[in-house]
Amino acid sequence: MVAQANEITDATGRVIASDYQDGFDELAAAKAKYRDELWFGQIQGEFTEDFLKYPNWVIRVVGPFHDQGTSWGYDPMPTLRQVSAWQLWILAAEDRDGERVYTRYADGYYPMMVEWIRSGTVTGPYGRAAIAQAALTPVRTADPSTG
Repeated sequence: MVAQANEITDATGRVIASDYQDGFDELAAAKAKYRDELWFGQIQGEFTEDFLKYPNWVIRVVGPFHDQGTSWGYDPMPTLRQVSAWQLWILAAEDRDGERVYTRYADGYYPMMVEWIRSGTVTGPYGRAAIAQAALTPVRTADPSTG
């Protein structure tokens, strides 16, 4: 389901990134391909939700007024590589199927946060968490005890 929804959001992104000049054929094809799927009507989002509600000619006319300069080609990695502050990224494995169910915090979430806040490290175990090492060597410019 996520791959199919990505076809729709990719088409939406192409339309916006082209300043509403390209991508309408792909958008129309994705709409036609998936409109009868149960999940189709559940798609939300700032642009995609509206793009699915209206025909392409409306999007061509109104879309440029709705877009406030959204950058579709921004690469955050150069900026993130320059950040010297410690970072802990916690990604929910259960969200990968496209369905978010807010029932509770995962086992180990709070102990992981406490250890990170106290020491700047995570050693685990924390429930079923999988700990991945950073792709880049962290740069620590301050002592965590000094704030």
